[in-house]
Amino acid sequence: MDKIPKFRRKPKPPVIETSIDRRASIATDNVSATESPRTHHKMSAFKSLRLRGPSKRARDSPPSELTPTTPSAVVVAQDGIQSPPRLARPASQPAQHKSPPVQDRRRSVNQLPPALPVFLSLSQQDIDIKFQELTWAERVRVSQGMRDDSLGDSRWTLYRHIETHEKMDRYVNIKPWAYNRVKLRVPEGEVDYVNASAITLTSPSDPSKPPLRYIAMQGPTISSIDYVWRMIAEQMPSHAVIVQLTNMVELDVVKCDQYFPTGEEMLTGGRDTVWAINDYNAWGDNWRAELTFVSVEQLARGAIERRKLLFHVHGEKEPRVVWHFLYKRWPDFGVPTAEDLDGFLELMKLSRQHSTPSTPRIIHCSAGVGRTGTFICLEHLMRELDSGVLARYDLPSERSDLVYNAVDTLRQQRRGMVQGELQYRFIYQVMRKLWQEKYGVVDEETGSREPAAKRLEVASPFVGNGRPGTN
Repeated sequence: MDKIPKFRRKPKPPVIETSIDRRASIATDNVSATESPRTHHKMSAFKSLRLRGPSKRARDSPPSELTPTTPSAVVVAQDGIQSPPRLARPASQPAQHKSPPVQDRRRSVNQLPPALPVFLSLSQQDIDIKFQELTWAERVRVSQGMRDDSLGDSRWTLYRHIETHEKMDRYVNIKPWAYNRVKLRVPEGEVDYVNASAITLTSPSDPSKPPLRYIAMQGPTISSIDYVWRMIAEQMPSHAVIVQLTNMVELDVVKCDQYFPTGEEMLTGGRDTVWAINDYNAWGDNWRAELTFVSVEQLARGAIERRKLLFHVHGEKEPRVVWHFLYKRWPDFGVPTAEDLDGFLELMKLSRQHSTPSTPRIIHCSAGVGRTGTFICLEHLMRELDSGVLARYDLPSERSDLVYNAVDTLRQQRRGMVQGELQYRFIYQVMRKLWQEKYGVVDEETGSREPAAKRLEVASPFVGNGRPGTN
């Protein structure tokens, strides 16, 4: 058989290339009518996003393995913690628009809304991992405070007051750090203890702003009522603002004893609207006061009770005004529902309006750590949001997690602040919702049409451990 001759492909003539960038023109031609250059930029940013977690933890483990006893909850309309958003765009932006010319793209980028901060796009798994890091950091502090060698740190010593027959603490396992507790100014040798901690938060973006100041305390017991009011007299020289985040009784359990006149005596025909404070002279220095009910109002569709009290310390010419705000819709070991969120934010606003920046507000729930820490942390972060610093917080140099940092700072001032995982997730959810409302941005995946979740209550984390603490 004859050999078949080899075929040789004829060489192509050389092609003269021009200075046009073919890749740019091809990419421009392939942009669909429903997409914009900002959309492509946004997608690539999230594709390159890498979430931080401890090196010893498998990143592919499902969230159910991380928190087997705590169900996940979505308590705001936007599901901000289930998964990072695929893309975001302004709610008023039309669905159909043409791609701008290449020469106008740089100008149009400056007119687009800001990108969601990285820490507000974390998954629930990564949020839970961060909470576990905070828990371990606090355990390390406690262990350092118990040591008496060179590895010890006296800052983390929990205060141990002299045991008396009186019940000064509602929960014996929740004590303030010794270095940061509020001390009463009483004669030497007398009991100067109240379960309360001084809290100060400075702005991370502008330290020159006046710091936010609070006193976080446990719900008073019957034995500690006089001590609480002496603390108020000493720490608040003019008027006082108290925010109570627990009902007196929840699920048939006393969470806080009645430490002020409610005004109900007037409705029943009684006259006991004036309380005598320290009429038995507990400290031997004749410090006494009177507390008088003035009025009560129902606000935020019954979610808030605002009471006006007069606090007259003996020896002072004029009585001081005390504003007491009772928020009734925050379940123990839970969070407010989406329907109650407006009332919760109204509570923050009212308490600020009735106080002065130089005077701390008293915030308390039952133990003074869970709901109390969540309230304080959210208010601190909302001030950062209102200042505008989160408009461009997606930049590489601005990727610190403000929620994590705030909770860590709080726990260094009072142990156990933001006590449960559900409360920690709630902070991320609320901040994401408020950020989206401020900048007019919604998730394309969920939008704002998703129905609000029902209230989720979880069991006490101390059940089965023999510890009676609560939040």
